[in-house]
Amino acid sequence: LLLFSRIRWKGTGKWILSLSASAFGVYIIHSHVLLYESLIAGNAKWIGENGFVKCVVGFCGSVAGIYLLCWLAEGVRRLAFKWTRLDKLLERIGDWCDRIVQL
Repeated sequence: LLLFSRIRWKGTGKWILSLSASAFGVYIIHSHVLLYESLIAGNAKWIGENGFVKCVVGFCGSVAGIYLLCWLAEGVRRLAFKWTRLDKLLERIGDWCDRIVQL
């Protein structure tokens, strides 16, 4: 982990950093109870009802599609936080909490 944390990415590597930074947001979005129950639960039965090749392609495509949609939603959330300066407010609140904990 330390070895890879020191790599400086250029060009297309920024996409990799963006995808990895959004991984937690993707997890939170697609594991939300309401989204899971209304969109995900029970809607993947069609994947297993086909042959092996279609099953693998359907599974991989679904995983990529879900990740892509959640990544885009996370990007919109980040932009909204930046435009409304909510990210700065949350950073100040975090700094304030750190000072209280260190007392």
